[in-house]
Amino acid sequence: MSLPRRVPWVSLSQLEQVYSAIYVTKDWDFAIRRLSTWRYSTGLPHALNAALSLLVASRNEVNEHVCNLSIRQGYALAIIRFVNGLVDPLQTSKYARSIAMISSQIGLPLSLVELRHAATHEDLPSVEALREGAKLALSWIEQRYFTPALANNQQPLSTGPDPLPPLDPLLKQYKAAFKLVIKDVSLKKSMNSEITAILRAFDGWISEAATVAWSTWDSDEEERTSWALEKLCAALTQPGGLVPVAKRKQPNSIEEVDTTLWQPLLEYLRGSYHDFSPIFVESLVVTVLDPFEGSIGTQEDTKRGDGYYYCLSGWLLWASAQWNDSISCNPESLVTLLFKDIPKDSTLP
Repeated sequence: MSLPRRVPWVSLSQLEQVYSAIYVTKDWDFAIRRLSTWRYSTGLPHALNAALSLLVASRNEVNEHVCNLSIRQGYALAIIRFVNGLVDPLQTSKYARSIAMISSQIGLPLSLVELRHAATHEDLPSVEALREGAKLALSWIEQRYFTPALANNQQPLSTGPDPLPPLDPLLKQYKAAFKLVIKDVSLKKSMNSEITAILRAFDGWISEAATVAWSTWDSDEEERTSWALEKLCAALTQPGGLVPVAKRKQPNSIEEVDTTLWQPLLEYLRGSYHDFSPIFVESLVVTVLDPFEGSIGTQEDTKRGDGYYYCLSGWLLWASAQWNDSISCNPESLVTLLFKDIPKDSTLP
């Protein structure tokens, strides 16, 4: 469970005062003083820190002692830090995604991304272009931070969750490619680039899912990635994932579980994400113990069948044998986890 998030304001009315000073009364001097005080006392969320930088840059423009170049540099730095501070935490995979792709997922205007690129890699944009960019950035902060924060008494960064990117097509693509390699080992070398691309596509999915987590609640990078891994593991434990869809292909005992097909993906994910092993094992345990929650005899339990639970139990044994160097996967930890999650029978003394 996450700890309560510390905020710099004593009550929500103080945040409302800052909002009013920026967007209603245009008393930017008050907003700058209040935000500066908060920043040095407890720190600021990125949205407020960016708002402060944008306001300071805007105020410098009316200062006759500040030259045009300094004004442009102030605007440019504020916009660069604004965009980078939003995009960089969402680069959660080993392979970087384009800033434009991530920005489109969080609703950040492309013009701000282009302005950030120009200010970083090209000639410094004109003061007029930078001024309009600052206005657009402040408008985005109003819509994506202040409005939901004041409405819900919290700090979400969007008005609602986005749908998760589809995972089934990627799982089917993985299965099709690796089944070919399993049937004909000689294809492994020629399909190496395709297999690498598929594995990297899982990194891309995790990054996109983490972006959905970011747009749903204000969380740090590790929380977002863990949430995405939980969603991936939940999908893997369903029929069509680690468990064959056809019951005739499902094992009749734990010893019959074939780990050949999915082992490369699991090893890849474990090597890429340090939290994957405990999340994967926890997902298996929760699913294997599902019948203890009273679902025996239900339609869902009948649909799954014994082979479903044999298969996932076999994967638990595999994780215990292959990943026993991990504290979360050794046999002792698994036994503790299993007994911890089995509900106590209320009929027993």
